[in-house]
Amino acid sequence: MVKKCADLLTAAGAASDVHVLPGSLELPLAADRLAKTKRYDAVVCFGVIMKGETFHFDLILQMVELGFVRAMHDNDIPILIEILPVTTMAQVEARSGDNEFNKGYEAGLATIDIIKWRRENPAK
Repeated sequence: MVKKCADLLTAAGAASDVHVLPGSLELPLAADRLAKTKRYDAVVCFGVIMKGETFHFDLILQMVELGFVRAMHDNDIPILIEILPVTTMAQVEARSGDNEFNKGYEAGLATIDIIKWRRENPAK
């Protein structure tokens, strides 16, 4: 997913950095920190949260969602989120294959669109 997104952004003339974190729960913190630098037009986050036998899955999903919403609004920067809540690795593979269903491709297109929109509609 990350490679597909980065390739699409590069083809559109955008530069991109890749940061690897230990888990999805850390992504909102990293997105917030990157947004605060004002070096980026958008931040794209990828992750997988695998459902296990406990409610940990639900807790992590809620915390990640709230963190992203806060970071996006506090920093006035688009944060595109491709966190896959799944129960099997097959579900991850289905969304990261070399086809149009790859979530990296979708995220790259959405990133290009939102950056274009923001440039056409600057904050006043």
